[in-house]
Amino acid sequence: MKRILTLLCTTYVAISAIKAQEIDVNSFVLKDSYELKGDEVKKDGNGYNCAMIIVYFQEAGLSFENSYLMFTSTVGSSYKVYMAPGASRLTIKHDDYLPKTITFEDYGIKRLQSNKAYTINLVADNTSNALDKQIAESWKETQPNPKDPEYQYTQAKIYYMGFEGEPDYDMAFDLFSKSAAQGNVNAIYHLGLSYFYGQGTVSNQSKAISYFKSAAEKGHAMAQFKYANCLNPMIPEITGRKSIKDAISWYEKAAANGLMAAKNNLSVIYLQYDPTNFGAGTSDVKKFGFPEYYSKGLRYLRECESEGFAEAYLNLANIYLDGIGVSKDESKAIGYLNKGVANGYYECYNTLGSCYMHGLGVTLNMTKAFEYFKLAAEKGSPKGNYNLALCYQLGHGTSVNYFNAAKYYQKAAGQRIAVAETNLGNMYEWGQGVTKNLAKAFDLYENAAQDGDPNGYTNMGRMYHEGLYVAKDINKAVTYYTKAADLGNYGGLINLAMLYQTGAGVPLDAYKAVELYERAVKVDYTGAAYYNYGCLYYFGCGKIRKDYKKAYELFMKSADMNFSHAQYNIGVMYLNGEGVSVSRSKGTEYVKKAAAQGHEAAKDLLKRL
Repeated sequence: MKRILTLLCTTYVAISAIKAQEIDVNSFVLKDSYELKGDEVKKDGNGYNCAMIIVYFQEAGLSFENSYLMFTSTVGSSYKVYMAPGASRLTIKHDDYLPKTITFEDYGIKRLQSNKAYTINLVADNTSNALDKQIAESWKETQPNPKDPEYQYTQAKIYYMGFEGEPDYDMAFDLFSKSAAQGNVNAIYHLGLSYFYGQGTVSNQSKAISYFKSAAEKGHAMAQFKYANCLNPMIPEITGRKSIKDAISWYEKAAANGLMAAKNNLSVIYLQYDPTNFGAGTSDVKKFGFPEYYSKGLRYLRECESEGFAEAYLNLANIYLDGIGVSKDESKAIGYLNKGVANGYYECYNTLGSCYMHGLGVTLNMTKAFEYFKLAAEKGSPKGNYNLALCYQLGHGTSVNYFNAAKYYQKAAGQRIAVAETNLGNMYEWGQGVTKNLAKAFDLYENAAQDGDPNGYTNMGRMYHEGLYVAKDINKAVTYYTKAADLGNYGGLINLAMLYQTGAGVPLDAYKAVELYERAVKVDYTGAAYYNYGCLYYFGCGKIRKDYKKAYELFMKSADMNFSHAQYNIGVMYLNGEGVSVSRSKGTEYVKKAAAQGHEAAKDLLKRL
C-alpha cells in the first residue's frame, strides 16, 4: 500500500489571524536592491546618509520617537521615517493605541544600512479601548472606587501590558475577572484572551470562546471577529463547533464596526467558497466560489486595498491568477504580488515562488521559485519553510537534499503546518534525511491529523493495517481510514473502499465500496481510484456481477491519466474482446504504453505479441 506524501505548492489565501497586541508588526524587511536617490537622500547629524523606513498603517496620526530619528513625512496612512544608521529601535505612538516599541534585531535587522530603504507593515485592533499610560496614571491619582469595574479594567490593562515593569498576567487576570463579573465588556473580551493564550490562567479554548461570544453579543468588534474565527472551518487550529454561516454573520458585524481583518476574511469566503454549503476539506466543495457572492467579496477586498491592508495584495493576486470574480490576468497578479513584497508582506514571496514554478505570468524558472521560497522562509514564513523543504526533497530549483528537506519540514511542523508534519513523518518512516524512526513517524502523523491534514489519519490507518510500529489492528485501521474518508481524503477513501471490496478485515460490501469509489474518483489525481473501481466491475464483487463495459469505461479514465495498470488492462480487453470489439492494433498500443512505464506484465505480453 502506497504511503501518502503531500506534494502541494499552491497559492496562499490570506486569512487574518487572532492577535493580542493593539498595534503589531506584520512585517519589517529591507527592500532588496533599492537605493535612495534624489530627494529621498537625507543625512544625520554626523553627515552620514540616513536609512529610510516606510511605515504602513491603516490610519493616519502616527508619531515616532527615538534619539536616532532625523526626519519624518506623511502621505495618507504611509510614513517615511529617516533614521541614523546606528539606530536599533523605534517607538510608534498614536492617540488611539498603546505605544509600540520595535526592536530591529527581533526582525533580523542588526543595524540599519545607510541609503537603504525598509518597510514596516503595521496592523492594529481599533476596537479594544486601548489604554494610555498617562491617562491611567492620572485617573489613579483621583482615588476612584477600587470596586468600580472600569477602574478594575484599567488597572488590569496596566498589569497586562507591563506599564509598571514586566507584564503581570496573574494580577491582570484577577482584575479582569472582577471587572467582567460586573459586566465590563472590555474585561470580558480580555478574559477570553487570557484563556486563549494561557495568560494568568491555564489555557482553555472552550472558556476563551465562551468569553469572546459574550463580549461579541455586547457589541465588542474585536470579540466579534475572534468569535467568528473560532467558528470558521478554515481555521482548524481552533477546535470546537464550526459553522461557516455563523462565522459569516459575526464577521459581518465586525466589518460593520470597521474591522479590516473581518472584511478581509469575508472577501476570502465570498470569493473562494460557497457560504451556504461549506464543508472545508471535503470532496464535495468546489475549488472556487459561487458567482452570486463575488460582488460582496470584491467589495470587501477593494475596501481592504484602499485602506492599505497588507493581506489584500495577496488575495487580489490570487483572484487574478485564478479569474475569480474578475478576468484572469496573470501579469496583474504578479504586479499585486510585487506590491505586496514592496510593502513588506512576506507571504507574497510564496505565491511568487509558485508563479515561477508553474510559469504563471512569468517565464517558468525553478531556480527563481526556490529563491522566493527561501526568502519567505528567511522571514519566518511557515508556508515558506514548507515550500523550501519541498524543493529540497524533490530537487526543484536546487539539488535534492533530504537533510535540508527534513530541517525545513521540522521548522514548518513546529509552526503547526499540518502537511509538513505529514511529510516529515514520511521521512522518519523511510529514513530520508533523518534516522528511521517509526515511533516518531506515527506521532507526526497523529499531530498532522489533529492539525487538519487528513493524510495523517490515512497514514495512521496504514500503519495499523500493515503493523508498522504498532500492532496490526484492522479495526483501528478502518477507524482511521474512515476519519480520513469523512474529510474527503483520497487515501482514506480508496483504502477503505479496497477493504470493503475484498472483505479484508471487514464484511465484504460491494455497494459500500462503490459509494466510496464514487467519492474517491472526484479527487483522483493518479488514476488509481478509477483503476480499482474498474476492477470491481471487471471481476465482479459480492452482489455486483461482472460488467466489462462499465469496467472498460473506468479503466479508460484511469488510462487517460497515464496509470500503467489500467493501460495494460485496456490492452488486454481489446485483445480479448472484453466489453469492446477485438482490436489487435489498439490492444498492442495500450500494452506498449504500459510497458513504456515499466509495467512488467505488459513487457512480457509485448514480447509474446
